[in-house]
Amino acid sequence: MESNSPAPYTHSASQHRHGLRGSPVRILVACHRFRASLDAGQVEDAVHNGIGKAFGDRPLELRSLLLPDEGIVPTEEAMKGYIPDLNQILGVPWDAVVTVEECLDLQCIEKKMTTHIARRAWQLGREAVALVGAIEEGVEAILVNYGAEVWSFNLNDDATVSDTQLTLEVVAERVMRSIFPELKGDEASGGARTRPKSV
Repeated sequence: MESNSPAPYTHSASQHRHGLRGSPVRILVACHRFRASLDAGQVEDAVHNGIGKAFGDRPLELRSLLLPDEGIVPTEEAMKGYIPDLNQILGVPWDAVVTVEECLDLQCIEKKMTTHIARRAWQLGREAVALVGAIEEGVEAILVNYGAEVWSFNLNDDATVSDTQLTLEVVAERVMRSIFPELKGDEASGGARTRPKSV
């Protein structure tokens, strides 16, 4: 993957609740490490950079949940053990709750912390957005049923750390511009952009 060539990605959504609701805009990012290359902090930095580029000088409040490396827990009780104040965190009136996942398949989706967070966010009336790299057929439909907008993107197996970070940054920026229409007019200042393909 060339470092200046954004990876293609796709989008599915169950519903849309768009529009900037206030100032500053509040966004929560939940992520854990990408096993092949990035630790949770690097994933967080890349996504935050992309979101920041989309919003420019608009007031923005970003917070992150850096999830354990194993990324999978079997029960809601175990989830509470990792993040005791999760309900309090999700109770904040976020304009969007963004989860970031390297890959999802049908065997693990119900056990993923990111899936749980997206579902709880939607139940609380938040805009739930799932960014997923490799995604097995059928997984998107499950996430959409849980109320999440799903954006999938390609990560090459031989991608460098910087390539992967750039992909996450570009995808995060594009997704923000797509779910917040007020940001679309700023795209000219950020260079050429292609619209995400809707599926």
